[in-house]
Amino acid sequence: MSTTLAPPPVGNRLPTHLDLPDTDGIPVENEYQYPQCNLLDAVYPVLSAIHPDNQFFVGHDVGIYWKITNPPLDGCKCPDWYYVANVPQSTHALGRRSYVMWQEKVAPTLVIEIVSGNGADEHDQTPETGKFWVYERAIRAKYYAIHAPSSGRSEVFELQNGLYRSMTPNERGHFPIPEMNAALGSHRYEFSGAVRTWLRFFDLNGNMLATDQERATEAQRQLEIAQKQANKAKREASKANSDTARMAAKLRELGVDPDQV
Repeated sequence: MSTTLAPPPVGNRLPTHLDLPDTDGIPVENEYQYPQCNLLDAVYPVLSAIHPDNQFFVGHDVGIYWKITNPPLDGCKCPDWYYVANVPQSTHALGRRSYVMWQEKVAPTLVIEIVSGNGADEHDQTPETGKFWVYERAIRAKYYAIHAPSSGRSEVFELQNGLYRSMTPNERGHFPIPEMNAALGSHRYEFSGAVRTWLRFFDLNGNMLATDQERATEAQRQLEIAQKQANKAKREASKANSDTARMAAKLRELGVDPDQV
């Protein structure tokens, strides 16, 4: 494996995320990727609890530069979603334009790729260019997840002794990631206008982590249930009062004081 850095192209210093391209000009390949990545962000509260100092980074389609090349994008991979622990927040107004390995020096804990074709790109082990090879041998992310929406199949690999080993899911079909206090798993349901199999984070007890929108929807649902129950109780109380009034009137017709009964 060779990840030797080429001579610095920016004066006498190594390039930073401000010097390197922040886009390859290629649009997102399908409509699934944006909502899928947003669903994965449900893990944010868990990560915030792990990092009360807010020292972590989550990237959506943000390039990871692992090697200085010409052109620069030849030394960059752009996972659909990834998480890096124990790195400071960027002080730049727009945040990190990219994640630069020789500048940050911390490997991602998890990178996730959402398959848009037949999965060949995500499993490509061609040295220096294939996604699998780069994540395993150069970027060295601790976990690499591949999710194929068309089949609903998810794979997770863990870096062991420098090589990725396929993980076996637990009895729930989830892949625990202890460093994140969470697990990855698939869940098929309707979201964003279609029934699909979505990759989700779960807690280590098997409960799916809800997004802000899902929590708001559930809160609204519970509010509506409570309102219906309150209205039902009010109707029943009103009916009971009406029945009592009718009974009292009948007793009076019979010459009986209802207050003495």
